Amino acid sequence: MCSRKIPVGFSATKLKGKNIDVDFYKEYLCNTCNILLHRYTIVFVDDWTGNIDGDLFAEALVKCNCATPLQLLNALDEIAK
Repeated sequence: MCSRKIPVGFSATKLKGKNIDVDFYKEYLCNTCNILLHRYTIVFVDDWTGNIDGDLFAEALVKCNCATPLQLLNALDEIAK
């Protein structure tokens, strides 16, 4: 989701499947984005397609005044309290 390069040797989560346009995709999530996705799926999934939407991730960063996925995770956790 964050589009950052995951260094060799770091753990990551692999996602793969088909989108609404029947295009296959394969992508990797850093550990922080994986936690964000699992805790706050509703924030990052497009209601119409049911797919993860990178634009929604970018919007959440701006709305929460965050520069990194970890800052966003902390901000959303604080809001959720």
